[in-house]
Amino acid sequence: MGLLVAACEEPVDLGIEIEEPQLVISSNFFPQERVKVRVTATQSILTGGVTTIDIRNAEVSLFEGHTMAEKLMYVAGDDNNPGTYQTMEFRPVVGKDYTLHVAAPGFVPVNAQSSIPDPVPIKNLSVRHLTSNSVDGQTIYDYKLLVDYEDPPGEENYYDLRITQLVTPYVIAYNGDTIKMQPQTVPIKYLVDPNPDDFNVSRSILFQDKPDPAGVELSLQSVIDPAQVILGDLVAELRTVSIDYYEFQRSLARNQQVPTGGINEPTLIYNNVRSGVGIFAGYNSVSESVSLPR
Repeated sequence: MGLLVAACEEPVDLGIEIEEPQLVISSNFFPQERVKVRVTATQSILTGGVTTIDIRNAEVSLFEGHTMAEKLMYVAGDDNNPGTYQTMEFRPVVGKDYTLHVAAPGFVPVNAQSSIPDPVPIKNLSVRHLTSNSVDGQTIYDYKLLVDYEDPPGEENYYDLRITQLVTPYVIAYNGDTIKMQPQTVPIKYLVDPNPDDFNVSRSILFQDKPDPAGVELSLQSVIDPAQVILGDLVAELRTVSIDYYEFQRSLARNQQVPTGGINEPTLIYNNVRSGVGIFAGYNSVSESVSLPR
């Protein structure tokens, strides 16, 4: 089973023509955290193209099994984050089946089902074959990162691996003291990548089970300016994901890898929302960090 690289979780072209407006659901939920659901709607293709509008008057309900868990409340967004419907008290757990129901005036009601899988621990995170060189004041690190994990045998499991590079910005005070700021992430380049010129702070590596007995090995590059930041740890987040999460993210990756221009058709985006469009999917997560050897 090969690896597939997807971009960050962002709104995307649905890849389908929708003649009648439909509700669009977007929710990835995690154990012991509020369930957050973005609800929008497609506008008719007759208006000049398929776009989405925010829906703020929906009735959104979450069921655990056949029992009502909670009605979600709309929480307005800001300039950087859209408004979402959220649970206030209820938190989902591993191994339960969850059903989301969404109804809004003027639209066909929709529903979707998913669950949260068990977490899978990372048992080895190590850096190999590190080289570094300086170019125009920047330090470039090339290396291989091995991520090995306890894939449960005898069953199908789906994963989303995300790698981030931490750095700590700093300034030198007038008295010579180094003043460190809050750590932040910087882009990592995947040297073996279907989209080699695409930089993202967090990249999604999708795979099923364990592609290699030794784990997943990635060829990576980190670039920093040592006059402005101090190099920190690499962080590997291994998400164990539901089949719906996996198929949705995989369809996004395939759609983004279709060459632009010409007569290429976009890949249809996976959808698990009945009578609507979008994704409602559970996942779990573990994280480990490692320093680049100096």
